[in-house]
Amino acid sequence: MKKGTRAGVMNIWTILGIGQTDDKGAIKQAYRERLKSVNPEEDADGFMELRNAYEEAIASCDRQEALPEDMDDEASEGLQPPRTELTDKLEQLYNDYPNRIRVDAWRELFREDAFVSLDTEAEALEELLVFLMDHYRMPDAVFREIVDRFDIALRKEDLLVKFPEDYISYILGVAARKQDSFAYEYLTGDYTYADDYIEQYMKIERMDKQDEPTPENRAALHKELERLKRLPLTHPHGDVLEIYVQMKDTRFQEKDAEQPLPRAEAEAVYEALLSRINANLERYPKDEMTQFIKSEMLYRLERYEEAKQTAEEILAENPDYEDAQYCLGDIYYAMGDLEKAKDIFEELMHNNYGDMAYLTRLQQVNEAIIDKWKQDVDKHGSMLVVPLY
Repeated sequence: MKKGTRAGVMNIWTILGIGQTDDKGAIKQAYRERLKSVNPEEDADGFMELRNAYEEAIASCDRQEALPEDMDDEASEGLQPPRTELTDKLEQLYNDYPNRIRVDAWRELFREDAFVSLDTEAEALEELLVFLMDHYRMPDAVFREIVDRFDIALRKEDLLVKFPEDYISYILGVAARKQDSFAYEYLTGDYTYADDYIEQYMKIERMDKQDEPTPENRAALHKELERLKRLPLTHPHGDVLEIYVQMKDTRFQEKDAEQPLPRAEAEAVYEALLSRINANLERYPKDEMTQFIKSEMLYRLERYEEAKQTAEEILAENPDYEDAQYCLGDIYYAMGDLEKAKDIFEELMHNNYGDMAYLTRLQQVNEAIIDKWKQDVDKHGSMLVVPLY
């Protein structure tokens, strides 16, 4: 299997949630069911993982239907459509990782006659979009260049004749994102495995965010971290992600109902992890993710003023960094500045309507505001006006 396909990391049938089958109806039904829980605008990477699993499963059925009964899979290679010169150029650029992540390299490719000529531009765009279905591990800026260069938004209705709506929405959604889901420029090593590393990294992030924090799930998460570390590439966020997972493990242990980790032991772990974070910041002082983990670690250590300063420094550079916003809201809540915490979580809810994590936190803050109001009433013996939230 060529690099860049999702099944290299996870079996397509596992992604679809069904056993292996040649029944297209069952595959389509499984895809529709899984799609209900994967929004292309909120989880672009999860959507592309699901979409590619679906496409690969359907393609597998098509290959089987095309084969004579006495013909094996290897002989089916001759039934594949011939490669074009443009496909070769697209693949050559994509496989050259340092250039793949450069917008200028794509601009240069788009100056090729195939993309410029009125006679071939539409066909070249179609070939590009087909290629991107399986080759999409690139900075959002590359997708913005594609959307702007080919007027994807304006041509959406025409493109829907040949492409699924959720796929075109994915392209537009990635182009509109305010922050890359991966810092592509920091990856170093054997770039043959670049997509494997990126996919494994994002898989770990999704597991950490979506899975219930059971001992079994956390153990599985650590196994995936070990697989990431065995790949012949390095990335500062790989180490930071491991630190973040260990920080959350420690937090879960603190909250364990049966055998909670003593606070002194937890603080020792947090201090050790903070030292590792600071070491990373010496090499990458402006890296937002590393700064965010530092802010979170300081918050766990109850060093609220330092945590607040770090979070505010991140947001001064990038006001849309939602993890830093959430952390700052938690810090204000812990410091007793409930109105500021409320403002932050209300804004997060406004920008992410329906997100249960933000809604739950906002409800907790509002309950604390009401409790404080009740205490003031009891203390002063008079009714105060309380705003409705």
